[in-house]
Amino acid sequence: MSLDQWLPFALSVVSVIFVIYGTLILKRKWTPIGAKVLVEPEHLEAWCKNEGKTKILWGVAVMFGALYYANFLIPIIWAGCFVVMAIYCIYLGQDNNHKYMKN
Repeated sequence: MSLDQWLPFALSVVSVIFVIYGTLILKRKWTPIGAKVLVEPEHLEAWCKNEGKTKILWGVAVMFGALYYANFLIPIIWAGCFVVMAIYCIYLGQDNNHKYMKN
């Protein structure tokens, strides 16, 4: 299996893992240990809701990267979608942490 075939597959697997992990956080089936320590208990529910959505969006962004490396249709579109989605996810994560984490 060459790198051209292996990388899109690996990114697809990572994308699915991000979506599953985000869903677990969103549904409060799993709470990251760092969040238990750094987020005040009364804000933990809201933090998990926002963080779960952010992780799911990271999964979508990684899938755009996989589509780019797979040369699916027009790769430059997937690269642009990846960059835009990654910047948006970074913004959401920073905003969520700034809003809910202790100083």
